Parts: sequence; C-alpha cells; structure tokens
Amino acid sequence: MLKSKKPPKRQPALIKEELKYVIYCRKSKEESNDGQKQSLLDQLRTCLDYAQQKNLRVAFHNDLTDNFFRDDSYQRRISECSGSYEQSILERAKGLFYIVEQKSAKTPNNRPMRNKLIELVKKWKINWILSYAPDRHARNLVESGELVQLIDQQYLDVQYTNFTFENNENGRMILWINFVISYNYSDVLSKNIERGKMGVIERGQADGKYKYGYFI
Repeated sequence: MLKSKKPPKRQPALIKEELKYVIYCRKSKEESNDGQKQSLLDQLRTCLDYAQQKNLRVAFHNDLTDNFFRDDSYQRRISECSGSYEQSILERAKGLFYIVEQKSAKTPNNRPMRNKLIELVKKWKINWILSYAPDRHARNLVESGELVQLIDQQYLDVQYTNFTFENNENGRMILWINFVISYNYSDVLSKNIERGKMGVIERGQADGKYKYGYFI
C-alpha cells in the first residue's frame, strides 16, 4: 500500500510587530515600450509608500540573507539614475530587502532572483512578500500554482498595493483567477504582437533589417 504523505509542517502564527516584508519588483523587457506599465523604480516607490501607510515593516537585507538579490543589469540601471526623483527612491530603499528583476514571467523558471526568493520561502526564512500587483509574481500557471500552494500551506503570505488579498479560501481562489487572467493576457498579447509584425512585413513596411537567409 502507498503511504500517505505527511502534510507540511506549519509555521506558528507570527506576531504582527515581528512581521518583515520583502519587496519584489519585476518588469519584462517586452514591457519596456508600454507606457501603461510602471517602471521598476516606480514599483519600488509604490511599495515603500504602501508599507508606510499600512505600517508594514520592510526587512533589512542582512537580517534574512547575506546574498545580494539584484539581477545583472541592476548596477547599470543605478548608474543611469541621475535625476533627484530616482535618487530619492534609492535613498529610501537603501539597506532594505527589495528585489528588482527585468525578466519575463511568461516562461517558468526564467527568473533567477525569483527562484532564490522561493527557496528562502521554503526554508522559512521569508514569510511575507509585498509587490505592486499579482502579475509581477507570475504570468504562467506553473509558478502561479506554486505560489498559491505555498500560501495555502502557510509558508507564505502576500500583499499587493493595487490588489486586495485576504488569505482565506475565497481570497486564494480570487488570486488564482487573477493569475489565470494574467496568463491569458500574456498569451494573447504575444500572438497579437507576432501577427502585427507579420502584417508589417507583408505590407512592405519593415525597416529593412532581416535575419540572414530570410526574404519576402
């Protein structure tokens, strides 16, 4: 007979004063030209404002891990922040545990920083994540399902600045539906972009840059 698996060990309830959030910000390269999508620094500022309004404590980086959670292009983006607005955001976030990542969430396991974050969640080192919106976490059903499962098993709880989430049966269902909508939006958008590019080429309106071996 097959032995039933033991349910995961549940973490004891945390005292509200001891809760420390980690901020996760993501923007894919495909969104760079979309004026409706907030930039990484705008997401960070919104999360910092939300934490201040709701009296949420953001963890200091060295309190939870000695690893630096920034993607390869982080220092380049920092060097490009010459305005007082950008510098003020970075100054507010100095020393805090925030993650910035410019990777697409459409494909599972495509984001190294996100994967490291989830590993810390599974080790009970991180229990609370604050983000701008659910679609910053995932636009595919594999990672969406993993996140909802971690929340359901009480490894993790989340908050969003533009989406109200309550960790109960209805809240988790609504969060999952939101992930499915994000996945469908990403899938439809990809097909629309591909169709648009083909239409431009067929109308002879391309900029003349073609891959070697291709012609029309």
